[in-house]
Amino acid sequence: MIESLIETKNRERRAKPRIDCSYPAIVQGLDARGHKFRTSATLTNLSANGLHIVFTSDVQPETNLFVLFRCSKTGPLGTQKAPLIAVEGRVIRSERPTPGLQRLALKITHNRFL
Repeated sequence: MIESLIETKNRERRAKPRIDCSYPAIVQGLDARGHKFRTSATLTNLSANGLHIVFTSDVQPETNLFVLFRCSKTGPLGTQKAPLIAVEGRVIRSERPTPGLQRLALKITHNRFL
């Protein structure tokens, strides 16, 4: 019985497993006031159909965003050997952990390797 409780507690609740990461990213789209923005962000986890980013712009749920990131922690998006990935997605969840920071969960609608 204890083993089944431990298994249930450690089981991933999502249908697609996530990769925890800390990759630099560039995010662009429309902010809460309808103005175009392009800013730096940090991608904190990634799955086959979604991702989670942290940045400073104010974005509302249901907004479409474009995210560009490289699967590398080594710095800006420069010319590293890691894959460069472009993602379009829709904001499905937004949190404000502290003033000036926003966490967003995006459902990926399109992606491509560059």
